[in-house]
Amino acid sequence: MRTLHRLIALLVLGVGIGCSGPSDSGDTDGSVPAETCGEVVGDASGSLDSTLPDSNVPDSLPPDSNVPDSLLPDGNVPDSLLPDGNVPDSLLPDGGVPDVPADQTLPLDKAVGDVSPAEPFAMVSGECGGIDSVELESPSPFLFVNHIDFADDPYDETDFGLLTPGGQEVILDGNAGGSSILSEAFSFEVLHQCEGAVLLKTEMEIVYTDPQGKITDLLVSIDGLKVGVSVTRAVSWPKDAPYPVTQAKDLLDKKLAGIQASTANVTPEDAWTKQILHVLAWSASHAEVLEEVWDGLDPALRGDTLLLVTVTDGDDAFLY
Repeated sequence: MRTLHRLIALLVLGVGIGCSGPSDSGDTDGSVPAETCGEVVGDASGSLDSTLPDSNVPDSLPPDSNVPDSLLPDGNVPDSLLPDGNVPDSLLPDGGVPDVPADQTLPLDKAVGDVSPAEPFAMVSGECGGIDSVELESPSPFLFVNHIDFADDPYDETDFGLLTPGGQEVILDGNAGGSSILSEAFSFEVLHQCEGAVLLKTEMEIVYTDPQGKITDLLVSIDGLKVGVSVTRAVSWPKDAPYPVTQAKDLLDKKLAGIQASTANVTPEDAWTKQILHVLAWSASHAEVLEEVWDGLDPALRGDTLLLVTVTDGDDAFLY
C-alpha cells in the first residue's frame, strides 16, 4: 500500500512539474501565452477563447467543474482583461455598440446613427427650432436668420472628431467639386443642432433622372419629412467690404433657379417635400442685404423655398 501511495505521489509531482513555469513568465501586456499549462488558449489574434463570440469552454474542464464566470456562455469577461473597461467587439452582436445609460454620453469613437458629441463644435443662436412640418408642408416661402459662432477656434482637420456623425459623413463622401465641402458640412451641423435634422444622403448619393442636370447638396429629414438643402456663401471681396445688393440678387436668382431645376430632376425615391436654401453669410450686414433682396424677389422664383441665412461669427475665414 505504501508503494502504491508513493507511485501516486510521484505521478502528481510529475504533473505539477510539467505544468509549472518561471514566476515571471507571460506577456508584458497581460495576455496569456499560447503555450500554457491549461487548455485556455488564444486564437491567432491573441484573444482568449472565452472572449470569442461562441464563448467556448475548454474541453479539458469536466462537466461538474466550477467554471470561471469569464468562461460562461454569457460572455462575461473580468475587468482585468479589458483595457479601460471597454467590451471587445467580439462580444457585441454584429459589432454593435453597448447600451449606454441615459445619463451618460457615448464616446465619439463609438458614435452611431444620430448620436452627437456632448457639445457642438460651434454654438448656434438666433432663430432656431422654427422649421417643422408646418413650414415644410406649406406652399409659402419662409425666411429664418441665425448665427453660428466659432469664437477663436477655426475648424481644421484635427477637429473632425468633434463634428456630428452626419457632418463627418458629408466631409468623407465629398461633393461634385469646388471648395464648398466645409460649408456643406457646417450647414448640416447647423440644421442638426438647431432643427434636429438627420442626414439621409450626401450630394453624390442623391439619385436624379438626369445625372448631368441640376443637383442639390444634401438630403435630410426634419420632423419626419425629406428636405433638400442647397448651400451657398455670401461674402464680399475683400471680405469686410460692404455687400452689394446686385451681388446678393445674382446669388439668390442663381440658387433659386437651381433649386427649381433640381426639384424637377430628382427621382421619386429621393423626392423632397421642400428645399432649404441655406446661405452662410460673412456678417450681419450681409444677412440684412440678403433679407432686403429676398423680400423684393418675384414670388414665382421664390416658390415655396425656405431661405435660411446663418451669419458666421468668430474665426470663420476657413468657410470662405
